[in-house]
Amino acid sequence: MSQIEVSQEHLKNLMDKQYKFHAFNQKLEHMSPQVKAEFAELTLAVQDLFKEHQEKEDKKYVDKSKMFDKIRDDNSFSSIWSIYKVDDINSIFGYVQEVEYLTCVEIVAKEVTWLELWAIAERLMKQSGDSHHVFIEGFAKKPNDISHHLITGS
Repeated sequence: MSQIEVSQEHLKNLMDKQYKFHAFNQKLEHMSPQVKAEFAELTLAVQDLFKEHQEKEDKKYVDKSKMFDKIRDDNSFSSIWSIYKVDDINSIFGYVQEVEYLTCVEIVAKEVTWLELWAIAERLMKQSGDSHHVFIEGFAKKPNDISHHLITGS
């Protein structure tokens, strides 16, 4: 079987349809046994098409989690990195003027890596006194175009 490239959005849509397809099969309790068997076979075939990809995606997620856990331990961070789009924590995030979190602000005014941004987030989270929200989920650029707002979760 040949391999094809599928965008994450398209894959999500396909997997959603596969789930709905399976759910629809559950509703067809009263059809003839032969038709129901054929439909069930088709449902399993569709599920098998996605199984390998889902296993790869699951493994990538687990591997990234372990990588981020090691980085957290190596840097003695208490926060948990949850930005899974980042493949290389040492790659450049970009220019950051300042980062804000709750009532705390840190002036940066330079180009930073994702790891440097994590360290900034760690400091801001500690300064704020918020020990409940420990997951770093993103950095949203503010409308003023100079600030980045730290997004956290619990």
